[in-house]
This record gives sequence, C-alpha cells and structure tokens, in this order.
Amino acid sequence: MHIGLLALLAMAQAPPGRAPLRLQLDKCADIDPAAVSRVVTTELEAALADEREPGAVTTAAAECAAARVRLTIDDPVTGKSTTRSLDLDGQPRGLRSRLLGLAIAEAVLASWIELQLTREASAPPAGAVASPETRREAADIAERRLQGKAARPAAAREILAGPALRWFSSGLLTYGLAASARHWLDQEPTAGVGLELDGGYGERTLPDVARANATSLSLAPCLLMRSDFGHVMATASAGWRVGLARLSAVPDYLQRSGRSAWRGWTGLFLAVDVVVPLGRSMFLRGSAESGYTLVPAVGGVDSVDVVALEGAWLGAALSLGTKL
Repeated sequence: MHIGLLALLAMAQAPPGRAPLRLQLDKCADIDPAAVSRVVTTELEAALADEREPGAVTTAAAECAAARVRLTIDDPVTGKSTTRSLDLDGQPRGLRSRLLGLAIAEAVLASWIELQLTREASAPPAGAVASPETRREAADIAERRLQGKAARPAAAREILAGPALRWFSSGLLTYGLAASARHWLDQEPTAGVGLELDGGYGERTLPDVARANATSLSLAPCLLMRSDFGHVMATASAGWRVGLARLSAVPDYLQRSGRSAWRGWTGLFLAVDVVVPLGRSMFLRGSAESGYTLVPAVGGVDSVDVVALEGAWLGAALSLGTKL
C-alpha cells in the first residue's frame, strides 16, 4: 500500500512529457546540477531528454569561471546558437542553482518561441537539423508556457457585476444584481480576498393568509483560492454574508394585521465559480453558492410567518468582469 502511494506521488510530481533538451553543466562551485535540472524541468513542464535520446536536441551548456557562468544554447530545433554571461557574484549561494536553472529555461524558451511564428511553414527554419517530431515537441512546450503565463494576469484586482438569484429553503426566491471586487495576493494569484454587495427582491403567497414580499441587501467578505486549467480559471470561496431585509405582508382578510419591518440576517456560505476570458482584460464568470442562515429575517401576519430569509440557501450569478 505504501509503495503504491509513493508511486502515485511520484507520478503526480513528475513533469508531463519530455523536452528535446540536454544539460551540460560544468563543475561549478555552489552549483548543484540536480537542483538546476529540477528548476529547468519545472519551468518547461517537461522532463529532460535522456542521454540515449536519438536525434539532434537542444543543448544548454554552462561553463563556470569563479562566480561567472558562460551559458551557450546550441539549438538544432531553430538552427541557432546563442551565448550569454551570467554573473552570480553577490547572489546568495543557496540561490545560485535556482538562478542558473531559470536563466537556462528562459533562454531555451526564448529560442523555441520563434517556432510559433513558423509553425505553419512547410519548410523548417534555415539551419534547423532537428526532426519534425522534435520541433513539434519544442513548439508545444513553448505554446503551453505562453498560454500558462497569459492565464495568470499581472493585475491583482478584479471588478465584477451581473444578475443573481437566491433561493431559501423557507420557499422564498429573490432576483437581483450583484457586484463584487477581488484582490489577489500574488503576482501569479492563487489566493485572494473578495467583497460582494448584492440586492434582491422576491414575493411569496400563502393562500388564504397573506401576500408578502422581501427586499434584501447583503454584504459578503470572503477568502478565495484559485486554480488555472488552461485559459479557464476555477475559484473556491468561503465567507460570511450579512444582510438587511425589508419584509412586508398584506393579509387576505381585514381582520388580520400585517407586518412591515426591517430585519437583519446573516449566515455562512461556500461558493465556486468558473471564469472564461473574453479578451485581454474582460472575462465572464458563472458562480454557484450554498449557505445557511444563522440569524434569519422573518415577516408575516399576526402569528403566522409568511415570508422569511431563513434556513439553507442556494444562489447563482452570471457576471461580467474586468481586470484592473
């Protein structure tokens, strides 16, 4: 059982696919070749080519002189070779392997991105001797990395607005509008905080008793966690909704007395939503929410409750958003 679990963990952590890239690392002080390889495979989201890999593949060679590294990218995929110097002097020794790995990955991706411009060309770039399969693998990696970066906006704030509805287990259904603002905590956001303001109106009739309606405003702070799936983003949130409702009931018989009053209500909720980009800064969000009122708002006639924001609730919203 433990062996199977370890195997599953290893498979989950292993980068998908294999990149047409080999590393040739000189014995440099304070440089760990294994750490450099891990950074490169993580950045490319692919394992490195095996030493026995047939055919021409890109080679990244690093030669060291003290804290200065001479990095050469010999790329038969695009038919080009580039050389650059990397000065690690003054950098913390524990970070030098990571910095070198990032430099290699960026240099290789910069070369492979050119394949996006010539992907539909019938002939390979001049000087390219790699096989069509190798060029295709490199182009796929470059495209995947470009899409991944595009899916993570540099903007840390978003504003959304659109129609919303909420159904309470008491039988009340409200329709209205919701607007929210979100702030993501990282440059490539996975966690954030949000604040939503919404308003809704609903009616309910209890035969032979009364007709009632409810107008509600609520404010909901929440915590957010997001995952990206290509261009589509999914977000889970948890928060606290605090509302103020005006409840009004009109009795069917004059002998009864109705009520009209403002009542506060509050409850906890969980929500999930899916975001689809519509352009560089615009996107469409569909969300679903489930919550439970800890403090309900109830209205009616005499001693009969007719309209109430209480019990469990389910909500849905469709919003148009923009990144700031």
